[in-house]
Amino acid sequence: MLRGGMTLFGRFHGYADTGLLVVKSAVAATVSWWIAAELLQAQAASFAPFSALLMVYMTVSRSVHHSVRYVIAMVGGIILAGALTTLLGEGMLTFPLIVLVALLIGQWRRLGSHGWQVAVAVMFAYQYFAQATDWRASWIQLGVLCGLVVLGAVIGVVTNLVLVPPLRYQPAEDNVRSLSRSVTDCLAEFADAVNEGLPPRDRAQELWERTQELSRLATQARLSVDDAAESQQYNPRRLLARAPSFTGHYFTVNALARVVNDLQSVARALDTDDEADAASQQQWLGSYGELLSSVAEVCRLLGEVHSAADLGEDGELAERLDRTQRCCQELGNRLEREGLDSPDRWPTFQSLSTDAHRLVDDLASARDELAQLT
Repeated sequence: MLRGGMTLFGRFHGYADTGLLVVKSAVAATVSWWIAAELLQAQAASFAPFSALLMVYMTVSRSVHHSVRYVIAMVGGIILAGALTTLLGEGMLTFPLIVLVALLIGQWRRLGSHGWQVAVAVMFAYQYFAQATDWRASWIQLGVLCGLVVLGAVIGVVTNLVLVPPLRYQPAEDNVRSLSRSVTDCLAEFADAVNEGLPPRDRAQELWERTQELSRLATQARLSVDDAAESQQYNPRRLLARAPSFTGHYFTVNALARVVNDLQSVARALDTDDEADAASQQQWLGSYGELLSSVAEVCRLLGEVHSAADLGEDGELAERLDRTQRCCQELGNRLEREGLDSPDRWPTFQSLSTDAHRLVDDLASARDELAQLT
């Protein structure tokens, strides 16, 4: 029920963001057209709203970075068309040549997705250049085109900067907490599966598939944290409110992703035809289930910790982690006492024990990383 509610909440935010983006795009295009056509009486006024429309992105940072590449591509294409047409003259061979050169320049990786704009600018500029009455008028017209491109790009960025620039904190928080809950639930499933011995192979396969789903959730959570951190850049709204740091979120997501990888290894170890028939093996697996339950509690708490202030010297997370470390140590001692670490008895125990130590070490590393945050 909770997961479904979170999905609806995420969809609502997505629709709201898309609607806001559409409105801002319309405003940027309209303002650009009014300035270019009404105030400046520019002949090629459509270049301004076209540029403004392309520069309205989901975040201010993205608008700024893309506008720089876009302006370089468009202005470069316009100047290229003027230079080659002046040098070679107009003709059927000139046009394909400048388009070819523009397409080659557009491959420059620094232009990114705007590389194709070089060729677009060349084609439009060639048309206006050819229609001019003389060379001087041609270059004046190309200068006007460059100005309109810059005008539209600036208005697009300013519109995105002024009209409710989004701060995407909440989706990141929700995705990190959702990942934490999902990992916690998965660990509980693993604990239940081993509490009474080795699970059947089909159950082990189900656990493996569950960890695959968690890997996708971890990737989604990491992307949402990236998006939230990007939404802060150049955003004036972060000056009006206390902007959170997302470093702690990165540590949390990375730690949970490492736990998921460890669980995949546990699932592979459980996918065996062996049977835990001895009482010592049954007891050891029961202790292993207790360890996984303790790890689940730590992962649940990690979803609520994003800074050193959330930790505390005597906080619940530290207490749970200390308990988990003691469980892991006792598990290793019992493995040796019972002789279950012998390769000729049952190698699966060694693999599971190694995975348990890796789980605890990964969580301890995450706690240490979070403790270093200010």
